[in-house]
Amino acid sequence: MKTNPESNPDDPLLDAVLRDDAWASLNAATKAAALRELAAQNRRQHWAWLSAAAGLAACLAAATFWPTSPLPSPQLAARTPPIQLQTQNPKLETSSSAPTDNIRHISEAEMLALFPKGSCVIATINNQEQLVFFDHEIEAHGAPYHPGS
Repeated sequence: MKTNPESNPDDPLLDAVLRDDAWASLNAATKAAALRELAAQNRRQHWAWLSAAAGLAACLAAATFWPTSPLPSPQLAARTPPIQLQTQNPKLETSSSAPTDNIRHISEAEMLALFPKGSCVIATINNQEQLVFFDHEIEAHGAPYHPGS
């Protein structure tokens, strides 16, 4: 290292700065501050990246292990009566606990009269009589009541 700097006649201010010991100490302090700031920025970026990776891992774990449909609790299942589908002719089945005095049964002709003519028939399927609709809209939504139409 040169201890005796050459003088520069074109730039006397530069010569003064290079000869000054305060400039060397200022330069060293500025470098140290810049290095500290860069290290702090690297730490912040590192923690931001780790936080994003942990969040992504948590989302993936939640999506993987989250139940798709809620399972009924055993207590709820014990309190809920089972659903029973009625597969046989309701005229043949009578409940002993239900009063049958208020129930009025209608004939096939009366039942067909509740729907527009030609929209349904009574057919025997698997030895059971069933009402079969030709128009799916009437089957799904019903028809307005116009007796005999």
